[in-house]
Amino acid sequence: MSRGAIFHHFGDKEMLFLALVDREARRIAVMAGRRDAVGLMREMLADAGAGDGHGGLELWWEISHRLRTEDGFRTAWATHAEAVTGAITRRLEHQRGAGRVRSDVPVRALALYLQLICEGLVSQLADVPASDELHAVLDFVTDSLR
Repeated sequence: MSRGAIFHHFGDKEMLFLALVDREARRIAVMAGRRDAVGLMREMLADAGAGDGHGGLELWWEISHRLRTEDGFRTAWATHAEAVTGAITRRLEHQRGAGRVRSDVPVRALALYLQLICEGLVSQLADVPASDELHAVLDFVTDSLR
């Protein structure tokens, strides 16, 4: 698409960014409903280590920055965050029912734990490339859920 066509559909860079945020949040919520959260983080690591830039992490870095600095964005993000948390929670409940997730910790606490790990991973990948050590951390997270 030409630059003019992009701005015809989105108006300005902010609207384009918000459309990307909406699309990515919906994609993550759908994926979280189908796969475990650690698997999604492993995909992030694989994408980041693929040698073609950061595998789309730039969008997540910008989301993280805006969540810390813009009250309006934080409020708008709340709906997306709840959808992602809901999908992760439902997946954990399903895994708990199948005996694959520990039962001594509330499912919502496990969902928050996974979100914190993911946010830390995104931050780490801003400074340090994907590595075997990060895969070992995700192995530890998987073990901690059992």
